[in-house]
Amino acid sequence: MTSEANWESPLFPKRYRGRVGVFALTVIHFFAGGAVLFVAALALIFGSAMSYDGILSLIGWPILALIVAVVSIIAAMVLGLPIRLIPSLRSWWRSHGTVTLIGAVLGFMTCVVVLATAPIVLVHDESGDYLARNPDEWALLAAWSIFSISVAHFVWPTAAHALHDPHF
Repeated sequence: MTSEANWESPLFPKRYRGRVGVFALTVIHFFAGGAVLFVAALALIFGSAMSYDGILSLIGWPILALIVAVVSIIAAMVLGLPIRLIPSLRSWWRSHGTVTLIGAVLGFMTCVVVLATAPIVLVHDESGDYLARNPDEWALLAAWSIFSISVAHFVWPTAAHALHDPHF
């Protein structure tokens, strides 16, 4: 039987004793990142909408934003497993927080630009004719992916790294 002092796993290595473990950080990033993605998706949906049909839009848009946020945070967490499970990669990622900040800002701003520059088209359906934006789906997916991965694995940049690494 192993004592508690000798117990170690990939998710809770000995060097994290007394600090927040990788598993706890993953849970925190999941919920905090999911909340940020929900707010961002809701802002992009409301900002790019061309028509408002009352209560259906008021209920439907937040539900759509919630679905987008949940799918995005799960996909970002799965894609980011190597960052969390490989110690050398995790160490590099945590010491280069500027990468996550730049990725989040550029990803979100690119989403805004893709939606703002999307052509407006006339849509015909059973409820009638209305105008809608027709963004480039691949550009929007790429920008949202960079944003969601950066948010899901966000690390606040440290000033010490920027001062001591002239190559970054």
